[in-house]
Amino acid sequence: MGLSKEDADSCKNLLSACEMFQKVPPNLISTVADKMELRMLQKNEKFLRQGEPTDAFFLLESGEIKRIHVDPNNGITHNVEFAIKAKSINSMRVISGEPLFVTVKCVSNSCKLYEMKRTEFLALLKAKPEITMHIAEGLCEQLRQGSKKYATPLLEQRREQDVNFPAVSIAAGMESYY
Repeated sequence: MGLSKEDADSCKNLLSACEMFQKVPPNLISTVADKMELRMLQKNEKFLRQGEPTDAFFLLESGEIKRIHVDPNNGITHNVEFAIKAKSINSMRVISGEPLFVTVKCVSNSCKLYEMKRTEFLALLKAKPEITMHIAEGLCEQLRQGSKKYATPLLEQRREQDVNFPAVSIAAGMESYY
């Protein structure tokens, strides 16, 4: 069962915005979207459970979800939020199939998602290896961007304006006093 044109277009937009698919060209995004299925959830319905094998990834079209991790060592429940605020769920684990880190449930009245089964995704990557190359390129770029750190000591920083060293020294001295 395929997606409606409206759902297919929405799915393509979500895929293009997903960190994993950011370098995949539009024609191949369409190929991926063609394999996705629509899934509707009701409030408090869980669709991923911590510890179970990863068997799909999702794109959130509408609604709100909550990710919960229960620490196996002490039983403490943690709400999980990611630095990347994309609308993809579980996309980074779908290739490896490793156990789910979190339980995910719909917390709004309803959630509209697009789902890609792991078996379908792996078969697609095997049939279209160029998708894999674009995914790797996009993830490498994300990794490079995330690992950039700039650390330039204050006195080595260069600006077009002259730095008022006495004022900076006084301010630094006062700050260290408190």
